[in-house]
Order: sequence, then structure tokens, then C-alpha cells
Amino acid sequence: MTSTMTSMRNFKTWYLGGIVLSIVLTFIAHFNQNNELSPLILVFGVGHVFILAIMGFIIQRPKDRAAAGLRVQTSGYLHTLIGFSAALFQLDPENLLKTIVVPLSYALFTSIVGWCLGGELVNELHEQSGDPITNESEKLAQEFRNFADSLTVIHRRYAQEISNASESFQDHLQRVAVAYERMLDTYELQLNRLNKKHSELSEQLETSQQKFIDTQSRYYQKHSELSEQLETSQQRFIDNQNRYYLQMENAIEAQLSRLIAKHSELYNQLDNQLETSQQRFVDSQNRCYVQMEGAINYFTSILSGEKISYFASSFASLNEQTNFASQSMEKVAISSENVSRYLDNSKVLIKELENLLNLISSYRRTS
Repeated sequence: MTSTMTSMRNFKTWYLGGIVLSIVLTFIAHFNQNNELSPLILVFGVGHVFILAIMGFIIQRPKDRAAAGLRVQTSGYLHTLIGFSAALFQLDPENLLKTIVVPLSYALFTSIVGWCLGGELVNELHEQSGDPITNESEKLAQEFRNFADSLTVIHRRYAQEISNASESFQDHLQRVAVAYERMLDTYELQLNRLNKKHSELSEQLETSQQKFIDTQSRYYQKHSELSEQLETSQQRFIDNQNRYYLQMENAIEAQLSRLIAKHSELYNQLDNQLETSQQRFVDSQNRCYVQMEGAINYFTSILSGEKISYFASSFASLNEQTNFASQSMEKVAISSENVSRYLDNSKVLIKELENLLNLISSYRRTS
């Protein structure tokens, strides 16, 4: 009893596990777009039905064996539906028979195996009722008819969809053809306009280019003339500048010579005046000393009133001459100071003129 329950439990586990695994493989093949898994699903379904049938025959209890047979039939039908779904998942409308008929044929094989082997298991429980093989064959035939009808409906539906898609494609193709003709007409019109505009622009460009070339030639000729005039003017400016510098140099040299001569003459005059003033001062001082000596001698020898008056007048005259000599010496000192200042200024002016003359000479050499 325990062995029978264990066998039935294992049978149910294999039954449910195989169905779930087949469904999982179908979805994996669909989402990965992998058509190589479809044969694996079909082989797995057939193998699963065979394993369930073998496990059903191992079960000893007739009732459990009949239940196992029903599940074998159900598993075959379920694997057929799973294979049918896998075939629809990889359906290609352009090649309908190749993509759906062959997978469905493999899927139907699981129903055949399931119904045959499952029917054998069920018949052991229902031996008293009619011919079980005939009943199962009728059920299988009805199943085939239902499947063929569903396949026909699907084929008609896809054929109608293909026809509708073809008509829609034809209509779209006609609209595309009309739009293409319009596009060609528009393209030719725009091309003609562009060619005409291109011709006009080419003519304008050639005219503008010729005008530019003529203008550039005139500008080049004018530039050459201006360059020649500039070179001539520059040469004239350099010649005039050299002439001006030469005249300036000659004038400065002449002025410098005159200043040097004037300076020498003035220096000689001042020297002569200074010597004359010194000589006058010495002579006046000598006369004063002589008169003073004579007056003193005369005063010592004769001390009369008239002599005293004469002595006083002589002394007053000596005082006046002394004052005159002092004033003369002061004038000579002022004149000497002015002459010295003038000579210093003359030396500075002569030095500046010499520097200017050297600068002009160096500029002429660099020119």
C-alpha cells in the first residue's frame, strides 16, 4: 500500500514537473528568439509522455493505473497545445507552411502517444465497456478533426490578414508612386530653376570677377605710380634735408667763427681796458703818494698858516683822487664780472653749437 502511494506521488511529481518545464522552455525560446529550442521542446514532450506511461504501467493498483492513464492522455494533449503555442510564437507570415505545419506535426505526435498509452492504462479499469480501442480511436479522430478545423481557421485568418496587408501595401505603394511622381516633377522644376539661377549667378560672377580684375589692375597701376612718386619725393626730401643740414652746418660754423672772433676781440678789449685802468690807478696812486710825501715834507719844514691851508687843499685833492681811483677800481671790478659772465655764457653757447654741429655731421653720415 505504501509502495503504491509512493509510486502515485512520484507519478504526479513527474507529471507536473514535465508540464511546467515544457512551458518554461517554450517561453525561453520565444523571448530569446531561439528557434533551435523548438525541437528540444518536442523531444522533451514525447520523452515525458513515454516516461509517464512507463510509470503508469508500474503502478499495481488498477484504479491508480487508470488515473495515471488519464493523466498520460492529458499530458499528451497538453504537450500538443504547448508545441502548438511554440509553433505560433515562431510563426512567419511569409512562409506559413514551413514555420507552422512541421512543428504542429511533431506536437500532434505527443497526443498520439499520450492517447494510445493512456488509453491502454484506462482500458484495464473499463474492460466491461465496449471496445476501448475503437472509442479511443474515435476520440483521437475527433481530436484530429478539431485540430484541423482550428488550423484551417488560423490559416484562413492569417491568409485574410496577409491579403489585407497585401492590399494595404498595394495602396501604400500606389500612394508612394504618386508621391514619387510628384517628387520627380517638383525635382525637375526645382532643378530647372536652380540651373537657371546658377547660369544667372555664373554670369554675374564672371562680370563681377572681370570688374574686380580691371579694378585691381587700375589699383596696381596707381599703386606703382604712387610708389614711384613716393620714391622720388623721398629722394627729394633726403636731398633737401642734406642741403638744409649743409647750410645749417655752414651757418653754424660761420656763426661759431664770428662768435669766437668776437669773443677774442672782446677779451682783448677787456684786457686792454683792464690794463689801462690798472695803469691809471697805479699812476694816480703814485701821484697821490708823491703829493702826500711832498705835503708832509713841506708841512714839517714850514708850519705857517698859508702852508697849512695849502696842505689841507692838497690833502682834499688827494682824497678826491683816491675816491676817484676807488670808484674806477669798482667799475673795473663790475666790468670784469660782467665780462666774465658773458665769457662763460659764450663758452656754453659755443659748446652747444659744437654739439649741434657734431650731431648734424653724424646724421649726414648715417643718411
